[in-house]
Amino acid sequence: MHGRITILLITVAVLLIASRGGGHDISHGQADHRATEDGWKLVRVRVSNYWPPFGGPNCWEWDEKRGECVSRMASGVDWRLYADPGLPIGAAACPPEWPFGTRIRAFGKEWICLDRGGLIFVDEDGIPWIDLMSPAPPARYGQEVTVLVRFP
Repeated sequence: MHGRITILLITVAVLLIASRGGGHDISHGQADHRATEDGWKLVRVRVSNYWPPFGGPNCWEWDEKRGECVSRMASGVDWRLYADPGLPIGAAACPPEWPFGTRIRAFGKEWICLDRGGLIFVDEDGIPWIDLMSPAPPARYGQEVTVLVRFP
């Protein structure tokens, strides 16, 4: 229970910080411009996944002695807070054009943009990549799917 409360508090803090991000122009990818009543937008994305305990390209800083990922996500949040795949909210790496705190609904779960990745960007064709932190891929690597996105 304590861990879930901590995740909720950190998520609220990230959303508050992101909401102060200011009026810079953000490329959101190929939205089909049908927003829902509560501010969610349908956006076509390409999907990949990463899992920090696997090490290698999944983890920025690996401690060989302890055999574990010791880096934090780009937002400063500890990835371990989102390491339980059973949680109703997960962490995602999103393109830099999407502010931290951007929320994604996909694959029966809500994800929050808390990380970046070297291969996570908006492609030349305007379709953004998202990297969902999950031990198992929710879709085929690079598969295009339409997700709901809410920008802060």
